[in-house]
Amino acid sequence: MPHHANVYKITFLAMAILFGVHPLAATSVAPITSGPYPVGSTNFEVTSLSTSAMEIRLIGSYTSSGDIYIADILLHPADCPSVTVDMPVNSARFGRHSGKSVKFVAYVFYPTTDDNARADYVFPYTNTGDHTFPHMQKAGDDPILRDAGVRYPLIIFSHGYNAHGLWDLSHVKLLASQGFIVVSIQHGDGRNTFAGCFGERPLAVSKILDYMLADPDFGPAIDNERIGISGSSFGGYTTLAVTGGGCFGSSDVPTDSRFRAGFGIVPYVGGTYGYYPFGSNYSSLGNVECPFFAVYANNDTSVPKSTVEAALPQIEGTCTGVILAGETHSLSESAWVEAKTYEILFFEAWLCDDKNAMNTLYGDMNVDGGVDDRRTYQQVVAQAVIDENSCFGNSPVSWRLRLCGISPKLRVAFPVISDGSYRYDVMGSNDLADWQCLRVTVVDVEASDRLSDLSLPEGFEWRVAETKWSLENLTGATFLRIRVSE
Repeated sequence: MPHHANVYKITFLAMAILFGVHPLAATSVAPITSGPYPVGSTNFEVTSLSTSAMEIRLIGSYTSSGDIYIADILLHPADCPSVTVDMPVNSARFGRHSGKSVKFVAYVFYPTTDDNARADYVFPYTNTGDHTFPHMQKAGDDPILRDAGVRYPLIIFSHGYNAHGLWDLSHVKLLASQGFIVVSIQHGDGRNTFAGCFGERPLAVSKILDYMLADPDFGPAIDNERIGISGSSFGGYTTLAVTGGGCFGSSDVPTDSRFRAGFGIVPYVGGTYGYYPFGSNYSSLGNVECPFFAVYANNDTSVPKSTVEAALPQIEGTCTGVILAGETHSLSESAWVEAKTYEILFFEAWLCDDKNAMNTLYGDMNVDGGVDDRRTYQQVVAQAVIDENSCFGNSPVSWRLRLCGISPKLRVAFPVISDGSYRYDVMGSNDLADWQCLRVTVVDVEASDRLSDLSLPEGFEWRVAETKWSLENLTGATFLRIRVSE
């Protein structure tokens, strides 16, 4: 059957769409304020300066003779993760850095061993809640990862505009203590114009990901199928831009398909300050197909809730919005605790395939604490993974799909061979072992507007099937397969 080989070449990102999430029983989740693992860090030793002089370098600045940046005062620059990005010649997108080579540095936190005896390093800048690098590597030291030979999920963190990564030390430390390798990039926005930062930030993120995967110590320890990105404020824009949203439609700012999941805290989506990086109707967010989760503030004037609530429904993939009542752009300490709890559950669900985290996150949950957190939007999309070893009998093809949460109805779109008689069954399982056929009603393919833009190889056409749950034990995170047989 020559057509069968072609089935494997079809894009599977839009294969299944889940409409309407059935609420689970309400669950109160305790705030997550610590993790099970001690944390180590890469070297970030600097020259001691006054607070004002240090802030200039942390945030970045420039003079007629060049940029001023934190890299200038590193004591051991060869031991600090760093990249140089050659910016395209495009002043509208890259501002002062158009056509220039720009350096970015980062620090990395990671789960380490219980007996790591390396001393903590107190960064000489106290205008931040946490300025301690735990178990920091000295010059020439290799990282002491907790488990040799284990591949860890990776998260890149992008801080807010005109801020710096020192504000997020406790945040990154908490993520690493959960078992993630976390790299915090120091954007140095003050070196460029606000408009120029739109273009250079996504490029810097992709470049630092290249660095991490190629690094002789961290590269072999990273699971390159489990990479996430998180950002606050303008870092939320950075997250959406690099995962598919793009930057004003510019070909000079490519997106990066290596990211499996993105999280945004008070994420800037445009609509204020005269900028619409995703279009005036946020339409380019339709290219964000990986899961995205946003926590935003009810009384935010920098990122008004109206902009976030207009943007989220445009996202193609799984997407959720949670609003924090009474909060402004600078979240209170209690609100940060709640936001980070959602963030940890999100990355445990998507980067660790944690079924309990998945069910909790996409059910009717709230985080205990002094801030009222309420879900305002949710769309859950089945994640399709081709499984060529799971064919049934003479079935030419079988796909494995993972659902999050419980739905009363699932609509599955999949390509079929035009010139043949085949049977297509939707199979359900909780454990990938016991598979049962779900009740299926075939509906008209024209019912799905999104399919019209997706081309198929010659000899294929779209089939849409709609299934309703018929097995009581199919609850929570469920796996589906499309079974194809003659």
